[in-house]
Amino acid sequence: NGAVWSWMNSQGEVEGTGTLPSGSFATAPLCGDDDCYTLTVGQGSYPTEVSWSIIETVDGDDTTAASGVAGSSATNLCFGTAAPSITSQPTTAPSYTPTRAPTVGIPVTNRAQLVNAIRTNAVIDVEASFTVSPQIDIDGITGLLIRSSVGAVLSGSNGRIFACRNGAEVEFEGLVFENGYTPSWSDATGGFIAACGACMLVGGEGDYGTQVKVVDSEFRGCTSTNTHGGALYLESTGGSLTVRRTLLKDNYAGSFGGAISAQYKGDLHVFDSEFLSNSAQNGGALHLNELANIVIIEGNEFRYNYGPVSPGGAIRQDDTAIRWFGNVFEGNVGGTTGFLAGAGDNINMFYVEGGGSGCPAGQYGECSVMVDGGGQLFTCERDVCESCPPGRVTADMGAVSESDCLPCPKGLFALDHGASHCDSCPAGSYATDSAEDDDGIGVTSGASACQICPAGRISTDSGSASCTACPAGETSLSGETQCVACPSGSFSA
Repeated sequence: NGAVWSWMNSQGEVEGTGTLPSGSFATAPLCGDDDCYTLTVGQGSYPTEVSWSIIETVDGDDTTAASGVAGSSATNLCFGTAAPSITSQPTTAPSYTPTRAPTVGIPVTNRAQLVNAIRTNAVIDVEASFTVSPQIDIDGITGLLIRSSVGAVLSGSNGRIFACRNGAEVEFEGLVFENGYTPSWSDATGGFIAACGACMLVGGEGDYGTQVKVVDSEFRGCTSTNTHGGALYLESTGGSLTVRRTLLKDNYAGSFGGAISAQYKGDLHVFDSEFLSNSAQNGGALHLNELANIVIIEGNEFRYNYGPVSPGGAIRQDDTAIRWFGNVFEGNVGGTTGFLAGAGDNINMFYVEGGGSGCPAGQYGECSVMVDGGGQLFTCERDVCESCPPGRVTADMGAVSESDCLPCPKGLFALDHGASHCDSCPAGSYATDSAEDDDGIGVTSGASACQICPAGRISTDSGSASCTACPAGETSLSGETQCVACPSGSFSA
């Protein structure tokens, strides 16, 4: 929608710029010398539709260095030998500023102490297990680390445990979250969002910039009665949820995502975690729906998750691209019909709509089918996208092979590699497969050139695949749209 990004080094020199000419998602490499950089992103015509993130890859490990929405910027992004620090500077919305936690935290042993400690934006050490009722709201608080060195259990009893919203930035480490509960949608005060994420809510409708990390923790026995996200629910424009080395076990959602449901603009990254015996009607372990950026799912184990109604024993994915590496599946069971039947005992492991390689329109990935079946989940080479050849195009992102590059129909052509649409030949010309073709007879599909009609042949309309010969006694110059009579004393041949 016209929003332009710029990548500038510490000397004020712009080293890269770009926009999204079509589609809803694209990636671009940001490369350069060791230095500190600034990224700015413009507003565009529809600012609410724009979000961005910077993914830093070190030794194969992807982390979100910064993220935001239209009109925001990230400064002091330092890489290599430059000092590693990040400071985000928004112009129209809040953003996340990472902080380094001190080593000594505030000790807490009950809910009241925890609530008071959260207000100090501090590091908090949970030293005992206790029940959290009612839920604790972390609203707009940043730089917060809640951790436990003793594996303290926080129990939700008859309610949700945490709700993180309005640009909050929180990390949870070494905790056990259990028995969180949200009632049915009709019974929940506050509507749909109040019924999602039985152990933890990240964001909510209209939320921006909430960032949550969960590390070395456990979610068990959390129940979202009839909505989304048995353990965790993410919905935050420009926000993110990162889960690392965490066990999600025996969680339940009545509709989507027995362990985690993530929808709309936020970023979801899950690393080295285990999803065990979670269940939901759709997507026993994970539910991913219309996320703007690529979801990263790496090094996880999905075992014995159950999605009985529709396909998706392990994962249900709707219109979301996934970067997928080193995951293990065992015993996941979904519905009896669907897009993709799993291999072995992983019956209907995935339900997939959209997604694909993550390559932009006009390009395709180097991919192979992940498991046998009638669906379309693929595993693709990381950061590899090839351009469609001339004469063939992909109009949407996510193509997984060259066969997804469709030939231009009759009368249309694509001149360049990596085209996302075909162009129409104007009247007086024809669509063909070679720039050397000059006989006026083109091709009915896959044209890669548009040539003018030769003398004596015409095309009267745009979108022609060949030129019509002038009738006896008439002729034309090259590139003409109508024939004219031969002058007196001459003839056409």
